[in-house]
Parts: sequence; structure tokens; C-alpha cells
Amino acid sequence: MQRITRNLSLCAMMFCCATAFAQNIVHIEIEDSINRISIPKGSREIIVDTRVKGGLGGHKKAHYRIYNIDSGELTWEETSPEQLMFLRLPYGMFKTKGDCVPLEYCYSKSGYNILTLSDFESRATLIETKTYKKAYSKRILPFFIDAQKDIMIGVLKSSNNYIYGYRLSTGKSLWECEITKNANEQLNNILRMDDDHIAFTSKSLNYLDINTGKNIKLVHDLVYSEAETSGGNPSYFVAFGIGGGALGGMIGATIMSQGYVLGDSQMEFVKNGDNIFLADQKQLFCFDKKMKNIWQNTFEEDRIGHTKLCFSGDTVIMINEAHSVQNKVKANNKREEKLKKFGVPYIAKYNRENGELISKELFPKKWNKEIFGKAIRFVTDTLYYFDETSKKFSKMTFKQNEYALRTVSGNIIVVDINLNILRQYKRNSIYTRETSEENPNRLLYKSACNGHEFYLVENNKIKRQFIGKDFLDVSLKCGKLIIVKEKSLDIEKLA
Repeated sequence: MQRITRNLSLCAMMFCCATAFAQNIVHIEIEDSINRISIPKGSREIIVDTRVKGGLGGHKKAHYRIYNIDSGELTWEETSPEQLMFLRLPYGMFKTKGDCVPLEYCYSKSGYNILTLSDFESRATLIETKTYKKAYSKRILPFFIDAQKDIMIGVLKSSNNYIYGYRLSTGKSLWECEITKNANEQLNNILRMDDDHIAFTSKSLNYLDINTGKNIKLVHDLVYSEAETSGGNPSYFVAFGIGGGALGGMIGATIMSQGYVLGDSQMEFVKNGDNIFLADQKQLFCFDKKMKNIWQNTFEEDRIGHTKLCFSGDTVIMINEAHSVQNKVKANNKREEKLKKFGVPYIAKYNRENGELISKELFPKKWNKEIFGKAIRFVTDTLYYFDETSKKFSKMTFKQNEYALRTVSGNIIVVDINLNILRQYKRNSIYTRETSEENPNRLLYKSACNGHEFYLVENNKIKRQFIGKDFLDVSLKCGKLIIVKEKSLDIEKLA
């Protein structure tokens, strides 16, 4: 049973501060518990992912619903024994079966964020949104889509050494291209170079013409830790695009690139300014925007792992967390994460012009695992501190040679190079921030540790607060405040 209602009063629906005032809200009640929601960029729809009983092997089925973000109208729904993932395109709605992993860096000039997944055995289906009838279905996992050029590129399975180009609107085959071994998630390290080319990593670094399928292999035999299964844990697919984040103190005016840390690939492949940088487990490469190799530096260690690249002026900073995360599938079909170490964590600085090593700071070989866990986890997000007395948020800054880490319990602590704890913060005092696209003075602060505390701030004043386990998520999308509870959505139009 689902019910859509409109309310003018907020008091009965949410915990909010006294400054809240009556606004128009679309309230949607959902029979099943909400697992996640997604709102593709440029879309006026909300995709709601729920779980219901009766799936294969005792697992729950996935039930998906699509609602209009303005009216709350249910426009489409489907139940499947497996998870599905949808994406909105000019030609219709794209869906694939498998384990859902959003890869938002798939490029579309029309402004859509493309959602795809990690199951290399999946079948992709295009559904026309006017009639919701199936246009075509192909056994392909798309890893790149350009809706404006009407091109979809994908693979058949993880052991395949080919990629395939298709006409997105019809499924017609355009070309096929041989690559070096498709190394699971490594294929998802994708950068859009220009309108006609992408660069991506497999066992080699590839420069591909998306129109013709012509591929140039720029670097052969990249070194990485291969996953033991084709599907990585979604929690390890972490995107970051940071300006002066929690590492700001140690490297100055940091500008983080828009890169992707893939737990299985151990590669960092990013664009910064006019340069492209690639770090595998053996070397650091620098290319120009035409993918001409400028320099490369071979690491002293046998291997490194979980690298992150930062940039400050003429310096490239590489964070080596010295581990990889791999996934094993047990006999009961449950996944087990396996941590593999690669030496000692360190932070190295390189000359951006020629790749020369400037300095290298090593962390201890051993640490308190009860505090830090099996692996050191650097915090690279831009964080904000909430002062209970003044009720104000301020950007967190750090002194030279101070490092922000996340503990086993999820707290944020600041340490020196010897892992001595300098400061630690209460779980309810550290937040990340989301800015409204329509109003830059409207900010939403989300707890970085608790996950159930949200503050809506306008013109530096707290307008609303949402506190408690009832609130699964709060976000700013399409000029609206989206409030997610266990079995309901509140979509509030903001003035």
C-alpha cells in the first residue's frame, strides 16, 4: 500500500527547530523499508530501492519504484529476484541486473549521472519511458555511456579481452576492440579526455576513440591487486573531489583531484589542471592532456597499495595507505573481505615538472589496532566542526604535519607522523557539507560519524535540524529538501 498526501504543517512529520515554517510537502508512504534512493542529475524523478521477502536462496527481492519529484506520483515499479539499477536517458530508462554500484563518472554531455553496476554477467535492457515497454535487451555490462552521442560501451564478462561499442538507442553493434586482460573493476578507472576519447585502465593504460573503437595502449603491464571475485564491495567505491580537505595542514593549499579509489584495483587515475596522473603499485606517471608521457617515477618498495593523489602548487603528494582490500565468496555465498598489506604507510612529495622525489615521511610499522584497525585510513573529505555553544559550523583546519584519521569506532582523530593522538572529536561534532545548486547560501550539514544528524543552514543561520535514527538521509536536490525515513519520503519545495 502506498499513499501520497500533501501537508501544510511540518510539526507532525518531523523534528525541527522552532524557526521552521509551513511549506508545501509531498509525503509518500512506502510499504517496504527503503534501502537507498537516487536522483539522477537533470532528472525530475526519484528512484526508490526497497527489499521484500521471497527472493532466491532465501534472499530478499529487490523492488524498485520511480516517483515524480514534483507531484510524488508513482510512475513505474518492478520487483526482481535480483537487484536492478536504472538510469535516466533521453531515449528511455536503462536497467541492468546485478549488484548495484553507482559509477557516477560515466560521462554524459547532456548532464546525466549514469548509474551502472559491477556484475559482469549482467543483461542490460532499455525501456521506453512513454510506454515502459522493453526496447531491447543485451547481455552486456555498460561501463561508459554518452547519451548525447548515442553510444554505449561495455564488456561481456570479466575474463573477456574485448570491449564493445553499441548504439544506445537501438542496441546496434558499432565496433569491437581487443584490450589487454579485463581486470575486473580496473576497467572502471575512466577519464573523459575530449568529446571523442576516453582513457581507462585494464592491464594496460588505454586511449580509446569512442566513435570508431580505435585503441592506443599507452602503458603496458600495469601492476595492481586483482580482486578474487568479479564484484567488489560497494563500500569501497569511494569518490572524492576535495578542495583543502582534512589533509590541508600537511600539504598547504590542497586541491584534490576528482579521482576514484577502487578497493580492488589499487590504482589512482586522475586529471588535475592540464595533466593526467596515474599511480599503480609500482610507478607514478604524468601525462599531458593529449596523453603524451611527460615523466614516470618507479617506487623503491616492491609494491604500494590504496594510493591517493593530492596537488599543491608545483608538488604532487601521494598518500600510500599500504594495503588492498579483496573479496572472497564463501560456500554459503557470503562475501568475506581480506586485507593484504604492502609495507609501511607513507606520504611522499614529488616535483610536478619532472617527477623527482622531494621528501618521504613514513608512519610506524606497527600501531594500536584497537584504535586504528588493521589499516590506516586517512580522512580526505573536507570536514566541518559544529560548536554547541555558538551553534556555528566552521571548516576544520590542520597544522603542518598533522593528519586526520578515522578510527575503528568511526571517530575522527588528529595524529602526528608517529601516530601520537593530538586531538580527537566527539562523534556528533564533525560534519560534511552539501550546497544547494539553486541557492549557494543554502547548506546542508551531515554528520560524518553518526549518520542520523542533519542541519539545514541558510545565510549562516540554522533553519532546521533533523536528529534521530528515524532520519535515514536528508539531501538538497532540484530546489527541494528530500527527507528519507524507513518507510516514507517527504519532498519539500524550498522557497
